[in-house]
Amino acid sequence: MPTHIASTEDEIVEAVRTARDWKSPLEIVGAGTKQNFGRAVVTMGSVLDVSGLKGIVSYEPEELILTAAPGTPVAEIEAALAQKGQRLGFEPPDHARFPSLGLARAAARAGGTAPAVLNAANEVAVQAFLERRLNFTAIAAVIDKVLQRLDSSPVRALGDVLDADAAARRLGLALIELEPGACK
Repeated sequence: MPTHIASTEDEIVEAVRTARDWKSPLEIVGAGTKQNFGRAVVTMGSVLDVSGLKGIVSYEPEELILTAAPGTPVAEIEAALAQKGQRLGFEPPDHARFPSLGLARAAARAGGTAPAVLNAANEVAVQAFLERRLNFTAIAAVIDKVLQRLDSSPVRALGDVLDADAAARRLGLALIELEPGACK
């Protein structure tokens, strides 16, 4: 699959227009900071790399508005904000403290029945927690084990999702019953 490295906004516009005109998928990539978000892109089309467009385009500290090119490192943005006593109002997620976030992203990337499996395992584990049969910190472990043991399969019909949901619920309940130390 061909990769085009854009160095100007005009090149980005042209690449998007060409992909649209050819009805060809276009994967847009930057520095890779969001590559683990959402479902993995599967394309037989082209790749547009915008990581070469760097720098702060405009900054109005008094209005709290900053516009940056897509390849601008976060460190550069943070340094500019710090000079004016400002900072980004968010931090990257802490996957060690919030392991379910990574599990959800992995299920979304896997696609197929994986999101239904994750949801069913989560519902069973949370219910067990609410009934004081499972520690809060064990919820993610139950979800992870269910996802590891049940393979994701393509969804061809609603029945595929319902079957995956039922299997995940059965396995989740069995794991909770077998999980020593996970119960209060």
